[in-house]
Amino acid sequence: MYLSCLATIFSILVVAAIIVATVHINYVVTERRQFRAWYPEFGFIFDSIVHNNCTEQYELYNTGVLNRTEWEQSSRWLGGGSTSALAVPLLNCILENTPEYLKSGMSSASVVLGLTPGILAAFGSDVPELATLSVIGRRRFLALGLSLGSPAVNPLRLFEYRGFAEILGDRQGRLKPRFFNLYIESLILVLEFVIVFGAIVNNIILGYELGIKTVATFAPHHTFLPLLWILLASVPHIAARTGLSCLVVVKSVKRRMVFRNHIQKWFAPWMEPEAATLQISDETPFYLIISSLVSMVTCGHFIFGTLLFSSVVFLSVRDSVPILARFLLSVFACRMVLVYELARLRQLYNATDGYRLAKPGEGQLQPEEKPIFWESVEDLTGYGSAGTTIVA
Repeated sequence: MYLSCLATIFSILVVAAIIVATVHINYVVTERRQFRAWYPEFGFIFDSIVHNNCTEQYELYNTGVLNRTEWEQSSRWLGGGSTSALAVPLLNCILENTPEYLKSGMSSASVVLGLTPGILAAFGSDVPELATLSVIGRRRFLALGLSLGSPAVNPLRLFEYRGFAEILGDRQGRLKPRFFNLYIESLILVLEFVIVFGAIVNNIILGYELGIKTVATFAPHHTFLPLLWILLASVPHIAARTGLSCLVVVKSVKRRMVFRNHIQKWFAPWMEPEAATLQISDETPFYLIISSLVSMVTCGHFIFGTLLFSSVVFLSVRDSVPILARFLLSVFACRMVLVYELARLRQLYNATDGYRLAKPGEGQLQPEEKPIFWESVEDLTGYGSAGTTIVA
């Protein structure tokens, strides 16, 4: 259990290093790429203003060198910081020469985009659900990809966390998914990864376009902020997975790993000769710290996204609606994959009548192991032979 926690913490450090490297590379390579490409509806107007009314500021933006003297003379009195001394004068000049009608349209577009994180979070994946899929469903990479494909997360209340038993709880009349043999299951998982990868690529393209075609007024010199917001969506998921893996460990029967067994472990980990067991532990101070960290990170990510999208300029309502629609497309695609995987996991979890999880705090509890599923492959799929057990 502790090794799992340490491995998850290591993955957090790796993701943090990738984010820092991405930001640094983006800062070095793509800086000063703004004010050249625009969104289509009003782009020709902004381009004309830059080349006809703001040529001096545009020349300074492209060839100038950041120094404190330039900031003291110009940008400071325009409200810009010392790091945005080159971008603020050009931004201010464009806005001064922009018709009021266009400014009104940009204000409406900022309202639409400002609501984007909340809309995406309402339709998107839930952090506890992704943690359940990662730890109990043993779909670690798929869950990580889903967190990037559906970048907005709902803020969680401090010290309140949905348990996996609630997420996997069954109800009467629920539609039950079908299970297949190993080859079809492998094709399904590959298809899921293709869908998730497409959603991630769509988000990255959107983040890149927003960075170079618009300007965030609170940080006009940075083009990487939309991409950073997308990448940071994985941090709450990793933290939630860390907390859950410190409470629950899925233990399967060890056996000799031939090639087929390796394939089965990756594509259908529940298809084992004997049922897996859950090793459940009581809450620890470390778990409470991680849970509170998840709440704070989700809240910070939500605030950062709202601040970022509500402060962008140089796009219209007609430009903002397709952006929201493309984000929603990624969210819906990832949500369908997550719901399908959780439905399968829920069916396996509730396959045994009378299965009970001991709740932390009920008497003197010790870490214990309980069988999860006792259904046969033949009962669920029509494939295989009697006596084979399905596990999560």
